[in-house]
Amino acid sequence: MSQRFRSLLTWLPLFFAAAIALAGCNQRPGVDEAIKEQLAETKGSQIGVARFSGTATIDHQTPSIPRKRALVLILYSAKDAQPGHETLYYTACDKDGHFEFTRYTKGDGVPPGAYTVLFAELVPRRGSQFSGPDDLKNLYNDPDTSPFHVDIASPGKTDWEFNLDVAGKEPNPHAGPHAVTQLVKR
Repeated sequence: MSQRFRSLLTWLPLFFAAAIALAGCNQRPGVDEAIKEQLAETKGSQIGVARFSGTATIDHQTPSIPRKRALVLILYSAKDAQPGHETLYYTACDKDGHFEFTRYTKGDGVPPGAYTVLFAELVPRRGSQFSGPDDLKNLYNDPDTSPFHVDIASPGKTDWEFNLDVAGKEPNPHAGPHAVTQLVKR
């Protein structure tokens, strides 16, 4: 092999490594800048998430929900929202009443903040959609009357407990104007 060819073989891998490193360095600021531009356009902000999981009981017992229904926990926030554009995060409880938010952001949880916690027993539909009527007698699906309020802060909490007293309570025949009787992806 010629001296020139050996020299090329020595420097070629270093050249490629340097090129890849520079490409990676140059790409990251562009991504960060694109995120900043998108947030500025939508008047949004980068926020973290906080864990929010636990258990819901009905009359201090594991929920006994019919097979074609779901106990849905809803986090409701009307802060800085126009009517009809409130923030809703929701998830279905499992057969033991356990709930956990895992699909709304890149991490497990929900954005930190103050929420009213709502519950409804609804019919699951396609995707992550649910429809009424609420089989919990409209007792816990209205943010104007719900007794459950939480402040969620990072890193979050995984042992929340909510008990829904339903037995012996009269149904609320008229859901309020903010009551959640269906959940449809926007």
